[in-house]
Amino acid sequence: MTSMTEQVIHGLDKAVKTMKKGEHALITIQPEYAFGSSESQQELAVVPANSTVYYEVEMVSFMKEKESWEMNTPEKIEAAGKKKEEGNALFKAGKYERASKRYENAVRFIDYDSSFSDEAKKQA
Repeated sequence: MTSMTEQVIHGLDKAVKTMKKGEHALITIQPEYAFGSSESQQELAVVPANSTVYYEVEMVSFMKEKESWEMNTPEKIEAAGKKKEEGNALFKAGKYERASKRYENAVRFIDYDSSFSDEAKKQA
């Protein structure tokens, strides 16, 4: 499961962030955190509009992102660029609130770091 490719619904994305490695969970997701008022064609079925969905999940492994203070300047620029790309994908999908959060995260990588020149901030 990779949430940055936007293949994961918002509710499932939020739920797995609370899980620990090796944990099993049965997750119930209300329509507003699943597919909302739209019907969704999935690989194995069509999910009707306004459906509550259920997932059985096992957290096999995960990669924790580095904190910005753990990164050097090129890593921060790369991380900011990835968050911006994620924001662009969410924006194009009409998920404006989630896109806005990604853009805010991108800015945080460089905004308060005095080691960035104005040129480096533009590049990011």
